[in-house]
Amino acid sequence: MDNLLDRRKFLHRSLTYCSGLAVLMAMPSLAGGRKISAFGEVPVAVNEFEITGADIRVIGVGCGGCIALNSMIGTGIPGVKYIAVNRDEQALGSCLATNKLNIGSIANDATNAATQHEFGRKAAEAHSTVIAKAIHGTDLLFIVAGLGGSTGTGAAPVIAKIAKDQGILTAGVVTTPFPFEGGRRAKQAADSLRILEDTANSTIVVPNTDLLTMIDRKATLLDAFRMADDSLCQAVAGISTLYTIPGLSDPDFYDVRAVINLMRSARVRHGVGQGVNRAVAAMQQAINSPLLGAETVESAAGVILNISCGPDIGQNEALNGIRHIQEFVRDFLPIVYGFKIFPEQAGTVVATIIAGR
Repeated sequence: MDNLLDRRKFLHRSLTYCSGLAVLMAMPSLAGGRKISAFGEVPVAVNEFEITGADIRVIGVGCGGCIALNSMIGTGIPGVKYIAVNRDEQALGSCLATNKLNIGSIANDATNAATQHEFGRKAAEAHSTVIAKAIHGTDLLFIVAGLGGSTGTGAAPVIAKIAKDQGILTAGVVTTPFPFEGGRRAKQAADSLRILEDTANSTIVVPNTDLLTMIDRKATLLDAFRMADDSLCQAVAGISTLYTIPGLSDPDFYDVRAVINLMRSARVRHGVGQGVNRAVAAMQQAINSPLLGAETVESAAGVILNISCGPDIGQNEALNGIRHIQEFVRDFLPIVYGFKIFPEQAGTVVATIIAGR
C-alpha cells in the first residue's frame, strides 16, 4: 500500500463499498430502484433516498472546498447532504453538489489582492440569512475549505459562527497551503485558522506541507492535490460513517459530540493493515503518519476511532488494535470508536484516527 495510486484506489473502493452497504442496510427507501455496485460508480445520489438518524451535512466553501466536495461525492460517503458555497459562478457550476449558494454579488476590488479573503468574509456575512436557512436543522456540519485563498479563507469562519449560533455541532475540515503557494497565502491561512478554531467546535487540519513528505518524488502536482482531497474525505467519512453505516459497535451521537468539543484542533489519518496483526498494523500506520504523529495522539484531549474489517477478524486481533492506541494516550482519555464489518474486506483492517486537543 506504499504506492500513492494504490492507496487512493483502496480508499475509493472501501468507501464506495461502505456506501452501497449502508444504503442496503440503513436506507432501504430508494427512488428508481437502480442496482447498487460495490466497486463501480456511485449509483445513488444522496437526495434519492430518505436519510434517517442524525442530519449530517458537508458544506464546501470556495474553489478548494467545492473540489473536495466533488471528491467526496465521487467516493460515495453515505448518508450526508452536500452544499457548495462560492463567489465564482463558473467554479460553482462545476461542483457536483445538488445544493449551491452563490455569494458573489458583493463588489470585489481585484486590485487589492492582499485582502481578497476579506471579500470572502464580507460576502458570507452579506448572505448570512441564506446560509443559515441552508443549514437549518443540521445535527452535524462539516465546513470544508482550502485555506489561503479568498472565499474559503474568509467565509469558512463566518459560516462556522452562523452554525454555532443555531446550536449545530460544527467541525471545520481544512487544508493549509503547500510551501510553493507563498508566504501571503500561508499567513492568510494561519489567520483564518485561528478564527475558525475559536469558532467551530473542532477544526481538523490537513497541513499540505506534511503531505509532501508522504508523496513519491515522481508524483505529479495533481497527485499532491488529490491526496489532500483524500485526507479531507477521510476526516468526514471517519466521523459521519459512525452513524450512517450500522456496525458491531456504534457510538452514541452525544458521546461523539462530547469528544469533538474537547478537540479544538485535530489531525486525521487513515491506516491499512493486512496479514498477521493487521489491526495493530493499521493503527501503527496511522499513528506514524506525518499527518497525525504519535505526539498528537499522546497529547490528545480526545480520540475518535473508526475501524472497518472483514468478518474473519479475530476477537484478540480487534482487542489488540484498541489496546495499541491506548498505549499512546493518557489514562482515562475519552475515546469513542466504531467497528464495521464488510465481507469484501476479509484479510484487511482499515483504521481512521482523529485526535486533537
